[in-house]
Amino acid sequence: RQVTDLVSGLPFRVVFPKKMNDRERRRWIPVIRLVHLVCNQQNIGLEELNFHHHVPPQKSWGLHHEFGEADLDDKIISLCSKDFDAALHELAHIWTDTGHTEKWAKAYRKLILIYLLPEEAERRVAIARGAYPAFKKFEDRHTIAGIP
Repeated sequence: RQVTDLVSGLPFRVVFPKKMNDRERRRWIPVIRLVHLVCNQQNIGLEELNFHHHVPPQKSWGLHHEFGEADLDDKIISLCSKDFDAALHELAHIWTDTGHTEKWAKAYRKLILIYLLPEEAERRVAIARGAYPAFKKFEDRHTIAGIP
């Protein structure tokens, strides 16, 4: 079956670049399944999931290129990384309708702890603490050392 057939029944649109072949599209299936699961379980109203790809993933548009982006107005996520964390990060933006705020940090942390394996979740929480001041602030205010 074609990937477009596999994604046709989802509650959000899935948009692939026209030049992306079916073999490359199949590599996105685990991310699509994760996004679908999270949206269903957390009641996140995503309208569209866009993919683009380039090699290497962060050098196409200059020295740095984000792995994902969320359009809060239209409830659209665009991803160029098959990394589950990137999808969860952007889903937290859609879920909370905010940028990198404490509200977003709470949602992002929740998604990390639910949907990533424990070792990966711990690593991603540590990265988020260092990368996003609101995440660190949220954790400092709402967690006790060693207890999530």
